Amino acid sequence: MIAFGLLIGGASHSVSASTVTTEQQVPTTQYVWTKVSHRNSAIAYHPKATKSVYLWNQLHTQRLHNLRNYPTTTWYVKNSVVMQHGGVSHVYYELYNQHNSASGYVWRGYLTKGINPKQPGTSDLSKMAYTKTECYQFFKDNLKMLASLPQTEFQDLIINQVKQDLKGKGTNSQQLNMMAKLLATSNMSSRDAAANANILNYATVEFAVKDVNPAVITNYESYWKADPRAQALTYYAKMVESQLRSLVANSGNRDYGLYLVPTTSRDAWKPKVMMVVE
Repeated sequence: MIAFGLLIGGASHSVSASTVTTEQQVPTTQYVWTKVSHRNSAIAYHPKATKSVYLWNQLHTQRLHNLRNYPTTTWYVKNSVVMQHGGVSHVYYELYNQHNSASGYVWRGYLTKGINPKQPGTSDLSKMAYTKTECYQFFKDNLKMLASLPQTEFQDLIINQVKQDLKGKGTNSQQLNMMAKLLATSNMSSRDAAANANILNYATVEFAVKDVNPAVITNYESYWKADPRAQALTYYAKMVESQLRSLVANSGNRDYGLYLVPTTSRDAWKPKVMMVVE
């Protein structure tokens, strides 16, 4: 899946967004993810006021919890997500309580940093390091979360991450992307896909499909032990980038295209990646 947000090298990526002064709690399917950042430690927050403030699902279509019903709870941020709505970027935090029995996404403007002053006792900390168990669970949760996004959002998130990783060593081609999509979603030959995408030099096109399953991925355990802060999006983007880098390196003009299709099967997450170079 997927710093956002799937995950390699444990790198953190900052999230930037326009300042937001208002937010409407109206269910809609028009909230589009544009950036994701995963935290390396749990930072405490609590609501600024006692009014109704809702935790939403990742698509912002369903209310999950009302923070007013948790007046003494301290919440912790798992992920930061930039969602675009009505042409404006809104930064949402994915919150969870100490026992991870309630979670969801909320606009950060409703929160203030620190332990809830109404919380009895002082058992909670304002900042806590993730345990290895939490890291692994959050990794799997983030894979599923990314797989549940609309395909176009998932595609854009991965492509943007891959562009950053390639750092100018490859040129993303819309025509090659189109060909990759045709090869991934249609029953046609490479020649026909190239013709439909208006690619003349189709004879040198290469493509590969990569399935990713964290339960069986090669060297996954050794990677996880080396850096338990691994983030799902970055991890998956690195898997794609490593494949693209080898293709781009052997490409005369270094143009590439890719198409990703997230699919879920029980607890396995196996997005298909079609990569094409000219």
